[in-house]
Amino acid sequence: MTISNFFKELVIAAGGVAVILFILHQFDKFSHLPPFSWSCWLFFVVFSQAIFAYGLRAAQSPNRHDFTNASMGFIFFKMMLSVGFVFIYVKINKPPDALFIIPFFINYLFFTIFETRFMILLGKMRPKRPTQQNSER
Repeated sequence: MTISNFFKELVIAAGGVAVILFILHQFDKFSHLPPFSWSCWLFFVVFSQAIFAYGLRAAQSPNRHDFTNASMGFIFFKMMLSVGFVFIYVKINKPPDALFIIPFFINYLFFTIFETRFMILLGKMRPKRPTQQNSER
């Protein structure tokens, strides 16, 4: 997967999630949640870019364990950051109900599907081999 393909697909995925969130916010029960929903959206957009950058570097590494380690590490790190994100929101805003979790899970689900797809494509890449100077010049 090239960098330009990644960003094209990120725009499509993020745009799709944005449309879903916009529609969700039209319902009265969710009309108070746009700040939280959009901050989750931004968090996952930025996190996807970080995963891609590090995953691309790991996929190109001659050590194939680098990519596996990066994948597993990002899964764990994303879960911990997500739990922390929700925990901080609850502590600071003390929401009156648990409906805030629905836009969070929409973001989490769609971006996880997107990240899984591009990590699979990155995993199929061949590692870069060190270039050797041609001594016949």
